[in-house]
Amino acid sequence: MRYVEKRNIHRARAIHLTARNENDPRSQQTRVMPVSDTALEVQRISGPAKDKPMPGSADPSAAGTFKRAAKKVFSVLDRLAEYIEEGILGFTILFVAGMLIVHVIGRQLFSTGVTGQVELTQMSMVIITFAGLGYGVRKARHICMSALYDQLNGLPRKAALVTISILTGALMFYFCWHAWSYVEAIQSRGRTSSALQIPLWIPYMVAPIGFALAGIQYWLTAVRNLISKDIYRSFNEKERYEEVDVEHI
Repeated sequence: MRYVEKRNIHRARAIHLTARNENDPRSQQTRVMPVSDTALEVQRISGPAKDKPMPGSADPSAAGTFKRAAKKVFSVLDRLAEYIEEGILGFTILFVAGMLIVHVIGRQLFSTGVTGQVELTQMSMVIITFAGLGYGVRKARHICMSALYDQLNGLPRKAALVTISILTGALMFYFCWHAWSYVEAIQSRGRTSSALQIPLWIPYMVAPIGFALAGIQYWLTAVRNLISKDIYRSFNEKERYEEVDVEHI
């Protein structure tokens, strides 16, 4: 009933204004059109018009677009580093496992094993150790001294994590530079292994590669915390702690 009364009032007011404008010669150029029932119905359903961005106007979420683009680029870099690390680690572990199996079978059946098995195992351990640096950082399974860090919360906690990641990444690149110098020195001297005469710079070359990948992962962690609201211990791993069941302690 209230809606019908309001519609009748609008209709009577529109008729009154139309009649007055027709009698007034000064308002011949401006006429008030009567409000139809359809227009009133549309206005009642849709409500008052709201401001909408004009087509072609500037995007108010330009900062969000930049963050998404940066995240996509760094995700590609992280995935590329992951492929390199997993490839080196996977191949080396399979090589060591296969070599040891063949060596044991040969010793048991033919009384002879793989020549240079000790040297190959030592070189493989060097490769696994340094290639696993970046992988450990990516999975947030590296050793952390967090006695002071755990006392912080909110923005100070994130700022501390960003600072630690930047400084540790810089330290990894510093070690990478020194490892590269060491590999160059070994290569220039022509040092080889005693049994298989393998140039030692080949297995040791993984040391600068591992330090560089670890430095990249630390800096990716810093970038992820700068462009995200949550706290990340690595580029893909959020900071979380497992709940301790105090009832069984």
